[in-house]
Amino acid sequence: MEKVAEDYGVHCGEPSCNQLDFLPHKCNSCGLLFCAHHSHPNEHHCSYTLSKIPDLRAVKCELCSQVIILEPYEDSNAALKRHSLKGCSSAKRRSGLVKCEYGGCSARVLVPIFCPYCNKRLCIRHHLPESHTCTQFNSSHQANTHSFPGNGNSVQSKSQNRQKFTFGEQRAKRLKAKGDSKVGYSDKVFIDIRLPDGTTTTYFVNKNLVIGRIIDDVARSEHLRNNNNVPGEKKLGLFLVNSEEPLPLDTRTHKFFSDGNDLYEAELRHTHITHKIK
Repeated sequence: MEKVAEDYGVHCGEPSCNQLDFLPHKCNSCGLLFCAHHSHPNEHHCSYTLSKIPDLRAVKCELCSQVIILEPYEDSNAALKRHSLKGCSSAKRRSGLVKCEYGGCSARVLVPIFCPYCNKRLCIRHHLPESHTCTQFNSSHQANTHSFPGNGNSVQSKSQNRQKFTFGEQRAKRLKAKGDSKVGYSDKVFIDIRLPDGTTTTYFVNKNLVIGRIIDDVARSEHLRNNNNVPGEKKLGLFLVNSEEPLPLDTRTHKFFSDGNDLYEAELRHTHITHKIK
């Protein structure tokens, strides 16, 4: 005897529907079978009431902090999606993000980076002065000069200690820089150091340390002979570009290298000059 289609399917338990469904859904509340459209308890007016539910479940929206009550047999993802479409406005979803203030950039970041020259709030891509065409960068550098007592000679300004790298070259050197990973972001400065063998290596250092400590750390990292504490031996000195006098060992690094957004240039070489301690 041939079987008809009704022998394989089940009619939806919702009286107003009665649709023949070959993959019916069983309601966990009342135990009846329904089509996909009426499978949710609210869609078939299920006799299972909220008073029979042992507890109410809720989930918090991380964007607007609103608490959403889950419907019976609704998971948290479905509740958040429902809330996003109906209750969480676009203004609330973006309330915690800051737009990059570089013209033409639409990036929004949770923690912006402030330019130390123009005080703009910027994304990671445009936080360097060169990348957002900072109008205050050049004027700030021209006014930034420094000298230290010694033989009366003036030392180069901090702006002259900066190496003239392109943005791409500076980015590549900063990414490969060596240094102590414990140095905080606000204390970090980058120096491209020419070593005694003629090669250059970029280091990030703590600008609050003295020059002597920087020399010791670089010498240890590069396996260089360091006899700065041995009388009569050649000394390792850190020199500014085109300078013949080493920087004083007990001077804080930020006196010569202070801006963490720039890449400075210096030379590490042996000298017979006795280091002056102020």
